[in-house]
Parts: sequence; C-alpha cells; structure tokens
Amino acid sequence: MKMKLLILAFLVISVPGAPISTKAETSINNRFFREFSRALYEKDASKLNSFLEPSLKIPEIRENTPIGGLETLPSPHKNTVVMIGRFRDECLDDRPGGCVERIAFIWEVSIKNNKFSKIRVVSDVANPHMNELIVTKEYREKFNKQILVPMHFPFKMTHVNGKVTGEELLLQYENKEIEGELEIQAEPTAGEIILPKGNMYKPVELKKDFKGFLGKIPTGYELIFLSDNMQYNVRLLGDDKKYKPTKKELIKVVNWMFFTKEPRGMYYEDNSDKNFKDADSLYRSLDKKEYVEFKNAKLNIREKASFENVNTILTRAAKYGEVRINDPDFHPKRQVYVFVSVSQNGKRKMVVIDAESGDKISESKNWEE
Repeated sequence: MKMKLLILAFLVISVPGAPISTKAETSINNRFFREFSRALYEKDASKLNSFLEPSLKIPEIRENTPIGGLETLPSPHKNTVVMIGRFRDECLDDRPGGCVERIAFIWEVSIKNNKFSKIRVVSDVANPHMNELIVTKEYREKFNKQILVPMHFPFKMTHVNGKVTGEELLLQYENKEIEGELEIQAEPTAGEIILPKGNMYKPVELKKDFKGFLGKIPTGYELIFLSDNMQYNVRLLGDDKKYKPTKKELIKVVNWMFFTKEPRGMYYEDNSDKNFKDADSLYRSLDKKEYVEFKNAKLNIREKASFENVNTILTRAAKYGEVRINDPDFHPKRQVYVFVSVSQNGKRKMVVIDAESGDKISESKNWEE
C-alpha cells in the first residue's frame, strides 16, 4: 500500500489539472468531493465543518498556501478513499521552475451518510516555512525592501505565521511542542532606533559591524537593531518550563540574519575538491558507544555525500519515520557522512558527521514508532 501511494503521489505531481479537480474511482458521489475541495480552497471553516461528523476535526495544514487541487483514489476499505491535496503555489521568486505544484497532504478518509466519519493522516508534507516566503514577497513587492530573515533557529520549527500591516511586517516562528517562539517585527525608521520607554536595554556588538540593544522582557529577551533604514525588533520567547530563552541564542539568531543576502555555508565551507575516506572505513573507526548499527537490522545506510543530498538519502528510511535536517552553517557542497540503522522492531538511529572536522551535525538514537 505504501509503495502504491508513492506511485500515485508521482502521478499527482506529473499530471496537470484544473485548480479544483477530483478523480474518484469509487461509489461515493463525486460532487461531495468537488464541494469539499472548494471549501478547502476558500478556507471556509463553517462549510468544512458541515462535511464532518460532530466528533471529527479537519487535520491541521500548517501552510497558508491555498489547496488548489484534490485527487481521490480507491482504497481497499469500504466507503473509504485515499485523498491527495495539492498546493496551488504562486511564483515566489524569479527562478526557472519557481512556480511549482506540491503535494499538501495524503489522507485516508471514511464516509458515512455524506459526512466524513474518519480521517487518517497518511502524510503531512506541508512546509510551514513557505508562509515566511509569502509574507516577505508581499512586503518586497509593496515597498521594494528585502527583509532579513533567520538563517539559524534555536529550536525546530513546527509553525510559521506572519502578516503585513501598513508598513509593518511581523513574522512568528514557533515550536508548539516546547512553546518556544521567535518573533520578528520590522518597519521603516527615520534613522534612529526607538527603544521602549523606561527601558533597561544595553548596547550589544553584532556581526558585520552592526550594533543593537538587548533587553529583558516578561517572557524572554528582545534585541533591537537597524538595517537598510528598517528597525528590527527580534524577540525570543518561552515559559521557562519547556523552553527557556537565552541572550546567547537570541544574539546568534540575529547575527545569522545578516547573512540572509549571502550564500549559505559561511562556516562549513565548500570542500568538494578534497578527498576523504569512504563511509565503510569511517564506520569501522567510529566509537561504538557513539554509533553502532543494530544487529540484524532491516535497513542500514552508510554513505558519503554532499550536504545538499543528505535529505534525499534520508528519504530511503522515510517509511520508518521521516527525518530531515537543515543547517545554514553548511555549504551545499560540503562533504558529510550519513549513517542510519533501523532495527527489526522499528527502533532507529541516525547520525550525520562532517567529513573534514568530524563534528556531528545531527544525531538521533533509539527513536520509537
């Protein structure tokens, strides 16, 4: 079934269609799906709820891009279909292929008396980071201003939201599991930093000869600085229980914002011209306390690759749980080693190691299904 879904997903991407379309090969009324598809596109909460049994909720879609297409495919279960939603992307930049169609979700849905009685999320591939691109594109088109955005995050993002109000832009990056939040407010200034009244903000030296002011606020810290006649108020927030913000992390976030307009990989540079031992040789030299493959593993991956190809390699283990990494410190052509092991009962280990320095870039051990 999983292999079948992968094939069907490929067909959804490859076959052009109208903004709203259905291809249901089932006895369930096609009109039902067309109307549901329209409600998804219009984000009409009231209408969407009318398709659900009272105890059911629509799964969260963490991206604000409109759902512009819907494919329905047969399921082996009675009165059940596999539903594939597709994002209707606008062109976010001027690059060739900048306007693409992407899968938003794959759900298996059961229907009873013309209402959804069950929705099982097979795959959620929404990218919340797209919301940042949509908001900054809107601001750039209105005011011809390139907004500095984070290149480093103190936690994994689960949600990104933002809006443009007048000449002010607001971006919010959240991890709802730990209740951590990074907030960026930007607006034009006459050339001087405006600090809160009665502030206790202290000057701080930043990268690239920038200067800012750092202060404590009720739930974290705020750093204020100027760039290109714009004032940025950057706040790192948390409740001190699940996530405790620090001044050091906030300063690191802001320092990396100054590299927004530059190529990534400012720290771990391109070393594609250098030769390093093969992945099997490195594995044999590893401390087994740090990483060792499971005995009788049903999947082992040992590869040396460019950093830009790491996530492609990790997709080979995606059926055991999706893993992706992203680090702005790394040049795309930086060489790394990728090791993954999956046990017979579904436990997994993964480590990515920089080929030149030996630094661990990412590591996870003994994940449970």
